[in-house]
Amino acid sequence: MSEKVRVAWVSQHTPLQAQIEKLEEWFGNNYTLHQIAQTFTSAEQVYEELEQIHADIAIVVLPYSMTARLLDINRNNVVFLQPVMDKLHTCSPPCKDFNPKTDTWIKGRHYRFTGRYDQIIEVRVVRQPFNGANFTRSR
Repeated sequence: MSEKVRVAWVSQHTPLQAQIEKLEEWFGNNYTLHQIAQTFTSAEQVYEELEQIHADIAIVVLPYSMTARLLDINRNNVVFLQPVMDKLHTCSPPCKDFNPKTDTWIKGRHYRFTGRYDQIIEVRVVRQPFNGANFTRSR
């Protein structure tokens, strides 16, 4: 049998049941899930943790600047994924629409896992010159 796929879950939040079920759909029982829930100050710290467990895939919920740096220093061809979540509404528990298998609350916002992960290929910031003289308020 082939070696198990090593998946790192890099987030302060534990994976939802539906998120784990998607991994099982892909890999059956041929994967191991390592939750890395500590607070990091740099992408290099995150990458050290990924190297220690020999991660093949890293599911990350991190600031974009840190994710961009991870892509830059990715020496071991780790595949970076992000769970796709829909924001449903702002509410407080208990919410009649809450499904514990797919949903989470973050600071009063109700999110639902879409059943999809996206691979992070690139993180870009698109800029253009700003001329204050041409500023108009858009609200």
